Amino acid sequence: MQRSTSDGAEWFIPAHEGFDSERVALHLRLNRATRWYRELVVPGIGGAWFVRQLSWAVAGLALAEQTNSRHSPTRVANGIEALACKLAWQEDPDTAGIRGKRAFGRPASQDVWSFEELSQPKYYVRVTFRQSAVGALVGLGLAEGGTMFHSMGLTKAGRDLAESFLTNDGASPRFRASLRGWLRGEGPRPGPLGALARESPSGGEKRLVRERLEAESAGAVKNGRRSSLVRAFGKTPPAECPDTNGLMEKLGAGQRCEVRGALSFDGMVAAGRSVLKKSASLLEKTGQNVVHVRELASAKGVRGAVDSARQRASAFADAKGDSGEGHPDAIEYAQAVGRASSREAAVMELIRRDGSVLVLSDNRVSRGPLFHCHAEAEEETTADVGTEESSTENKIRQLFALWKDCMGKD
Repeated sequence: MQRSTSDGAEWFIPAHEGFDSERVALHLRLNRATRWYRELVVPGIGGAWFVRQLSWAVAGLALAEQTNSRHSPTRVANGIEALACKLAWQEDPDTAGIRGKRAFGRPASQDVWSFEELSQPKYYVRVTFRQSAVGALVGLGLAEGGTMFHSMGLTKAGRDLAESFLTNDGASPRFRASLRGWLRGEGPRPGPLGALARESPSGGEKRLVRERLEAESAGAVKNGRRSSLVRAFGKTPPAECPDTNGLMEKLGAGQRCEVRGALSFDGMVAAGRSVLKKSASLLEKTGQNVVHVRELASAKGVRGAVDSARQRASAFADAKGDSGEGHPDAIEYAQAVGRASSREAAVMELIRRDGSVLVLSDNRVSRGPLFHCHAEAEEETTADVGTEESSTENKIRQLFALWKDCMGKD
């Protein structure tokens, strides 16, 4: 099954692919492949984990248009999200599932409530829930018009979701007026605007998002993968996401093969990252700044990790590369690492692909610019971090969380 790199995954491009000063991701030059496999397994949901993540975003687009606002849709949506989170924080500073707690807790920010201020990163966060939801707006058919949020236009489904949110299904007629007043510079009214909260989507919002999840995906990948997974979850949501192996038994043969391929890719990447982590730990433990790659590749602990990385890559290359299946970047990596002539050659390939924690020069490995962050290198988590590049299992958990948030009384 030949697939191109534009098979849906290219919609969802992060703001940057560099390394943050406090976070090491160890992408191994596989960003595009990672997004491609995530989109293959669970198409169209971007980084959306909960209903209100979508509602806040479509409301930003709708209000910017309805009020002919001098503010961009991006700023309106960010402001709505920030206000929702700050109201929840004010009610309970330990509230789970919100962002901005650090900014809200600063003495200089605690009395900040205006739209002009809360819509700025200084008083909220730089990485918003909206940014993670952009891909889902297109993928779920809620918006159209490109990949940039400020240039998107709402579809009928998107307008319906915005209307359901802004009226709380007709139950809160003062809500829209209060929100518009806040955008114009009035102080927020905690009573009416309490309906902004993440955990209180209306029945209409839940129904509309559920319908979009159960519909075909937008774009090139649209043969029912997402709706098949939703059906596999069952009609009544369990407390936790079902086991991936159990879910696969309820999928068709082709889809099971795709999920297994994505899981194999995950294992290959994890094994490669393990080599870099163990190598960095060895340099730290021994106090070395520079080590010959031959010595590093043969060191206890590193040697086993290299063998595992080569085996995983070789197995992936044998299963995918020779048949032309899978993402070309993944196949290239698998062949380079899996068919490397020696442990030393495999380690050199992995370090070249990193260049942040460790760097290679003249067959010598030295500490890279982000070596001090290696202990915090990205680990898989079940938290709803809103990333589009998490593991296959986390991506399925993300779909489950979004679907579960849609269930319940309408």
